[in-house]
Amino acid sequence: MNGVLKIGVLASTNGTDLASLIKFEKEGKLDARIALVLCNKECPAADKGRKAGIEALVVESKGKTREEFDELVAKELEKRGIELIVLIGYMRLLSTPFVRKYANKIINIHPSLLPDFPGMDLDVHSAVIKNGRKTSGCTLHFVDEGTDTGPIIIQKTVEVANDETPESLKKKIQPLEAIALLEGINAFSQGKIRVEGRKVLLSDANTSAVLLDGRKLSEKCLEESRKKLEKILVKEKPPVLQVILVGDDAASKVYVKMKKKACEKTGIAANIHHLGGNTSEKELIELVEEFNSDEKTTGLMIQLPLPKHIDTRRVLEKIRLEKDVDGLNPANLAKKFEKPGFVPATAKAVMRLIEETGVVLEGKNAAVMGRSVEVGVPVRELLVKKKCVVTTVHSKTENPKLATGSADILVVAIGRPNLVDASFVKSGAVVIDVGINKLDGKLVGDVDFNSVEKKAGFITPVPGGVGPMTISMLVENVVEAYENSLQNGLKA
Repeated sequence: MNGVLKIGVLASTNGTDLASLIKFEKEGKLDARIALVLCNKECPAADKGRKAGIEALVVESKGKTREEFDELVAKELEKRGIELIVLIGYMRLLSTPFVRKYANKIINIHPSLLPDFPGMDLDVHSAVIKNGRKTSGCTLHFVDEGTDTGPIIIQKTVEVANDETPESLKKKIQPLEAIALLEGINAFSQGKIRVEGRKVLLSDANTSAVLLDGRKLSEKCLEESRKKLEKILVKEKPPVLQVILVGDDAASKVYVKMKKKACEKTGIAANIHHLGGNTSEKELIELVEEFNSDEKTTGLMIQLPLPKHIDTRRVLEKIRLEKDVDGLNPANLAKKFEKPGFVPATAKAVMRLIEETGVVLEGKNAAVMGRSVEVGVPVRELLVKKKCVVTTVHSKTENPKLATGSADILVVAIGRPNLVDASFVKSGAVVIDVGINKLDGKLVGDVDFNSVEKKAGFITPVPGGVGPMTISMLVENVVEAYENSLQNGLKA
């Protein structure tokens, strides 16, 4: 993790384990900083925090509903940029909104081997002895919406003697709780923890993420489009893509050449219409209308960006939906990509790369950094369609790491080189980098690849990730437009 992990401790009692964590931090054993001790009443834990020079805050819970109180707690945690919440003798049940907000970022130490014997200290130890168990211990687990039911991170065991009492068993287990907390927090800080459903996987911090090779997948998609086109092709009416380029943007020139090459490889005729940078908006719209009415034109796309004197939205609005193979007509987004519209090529590329991971999307937390009409907005809509819980992060978002750090799926499209490092990323997350920037003469993404690949589960490179896939998805849309035109009895 880039920077020191900030811990927030929620406590209500003596805080014995807190004292151990403070000691570990002073000894340099804790790969984190205890930034806040928050209690719902004055208690010894708050005193321990203050004596150690840690900010200790009391938020009174009396007279507040669980949801109201937890909302106040969340605000205090957000102000201090807390990245991991540790419950130590916290005598309150957390509300569902709070648990969901901090999914897989709240840990609790329990004084038995879960799932057996949930509950409180001496009651648990008494139950262990009463049931004749020969082994007990402690469990460090993530907190979910149940009581002591979250995914288990670490368990430590001790033998239960024949003459064991609840008090003596507690004394045996207490030191192990501190060690489990230390190991769990350090593993979280080092990016070694990966949660898959109810399972927690502890991995080597040096293990790299699986690389989502956009070039390789793009070739596969282009071949699928070629085979599909081969089956439906009417030789007298081949598919034709019209590409309009306005001005002399160097990157745009490269992109349209790549699109033409991919189309021709698939069997699609691609015509590039290069207009001067002083072309008026009226002249551009007239050309769009010409291709709209041209029966031989299957698809039409306008390479962005356009010169500043042209209203991009107004021009894109003129493209007929059935020919809008880049999916950028605003009406297409409003209709949520229903026919005759198309999913925007870049957003479709993002989703195809995510699907390639095999991760089940339903119920997953997703964060989309960036809210552009071309990428951020359609990606958000597509993830919502897959039943993800989606958060949009933008320049005005307070504490963006709070949203990205709990995201199983992170899509970054903000146009700022290497901004997103490992501290933004949940361990094991799928990270899709849409950005492409020039930095010191090299192409880089919005994601700091070298930092994030050590923590993510899957990651796209730049170049070679979303870029090639965007082109293959454009081609796929052209083939779909061609198929639609044949089915509708229109001349392509």
